[in-house]
Amino acid sequence: MIVEKILINKNLLAKLLVLKIIISKVLNKILNLALPPVCPLCKEKVQDKTAFCSKCFPKIIFSKKPFCKSCSLQFESYVKHNSICLACIARPPAFNQAFAPLIYNNETRKPILALKHADQTQHAAMFAKIITARAPKSFRKVDLITPVPIHNKRLRKRLYNQAALIANSIAKTWQIPVKHNLITRRKYTPPLGNLTPRQRVLVLRSVFRCTKPESVHGKSILLIDDVMTSGLTAEFCARELKKANAKEILVLTIAKVALPRPNLPKSI
Repeated sequence: MIVEKILINKNLLAKLLVLKIIISKVLNKILNLALPPVCPLCKEKVQDKTAFCSKCFPKIIFSKKPFCKSCSLQFESYVKHNSICLACIARPPAFNQAFAPLIYNNETRKPILALKHADQTQHAAMFAKIITARAPKSFRKVDLITPVPIHNKRLRKRLYNQAALIANSIAKTWQIPVKHNLITRRKYTPPLGNLTPRQRVLVLRSVFRCTKPESVHGKSILLIDDVMTSGLTAEFCARELKKANAKEILVLTIAKVALPRPNLPKSI
């Protein structure tokens, strides 16, 4: 009897916590809609909710050619167009090509984290607008768009997947079908930000699974995520899509950390 009461109380507390989170997020969305649009960096009023203000826009560092055709690493000196960096030559990624319009730095970090952790979901449309304006034309010729998944535990807490929001906006602009849950995240993983590449490998190995191989077979897939750091999340997602006989995997992210892909064994 005591055990049953404890279980009932735990279930009730869990439901109340979820309800509290939902109410908080709904109120935040109402405020975001009611208040005038502001710059995501300085909070000055702007005309368009999908734009930075004129003072902050020059602080944003955009990716510039030449960059690696494979992982989008920006080269420090001039190289021929469509060149591939040494890291990708040594260990070609499972995806065919990646692109990020922004360099991940202090300026881009703030709105990306606000989208990811602070319910500032209006930033998804802003980033999608930047991505669609600057992505190579080849990225618009895919068959399907799918976001990198988050675990159900994190989804219950956050109530949205930032990559899915961006994917939806891109799909609407380019008129390409978007399919969610093509890939699932089977295990709950800790935040990866402070982990070394080798630690990330241990965490991410066997995490992802393609659940709808019939939807992937022979298709060009556009995989959407927020930031490319080591590239390992995209790598393991792409491997699962390749196992399902995807013809091509392209990766689009908001921003890329200005570092080469880690030097890891080919056997990972």
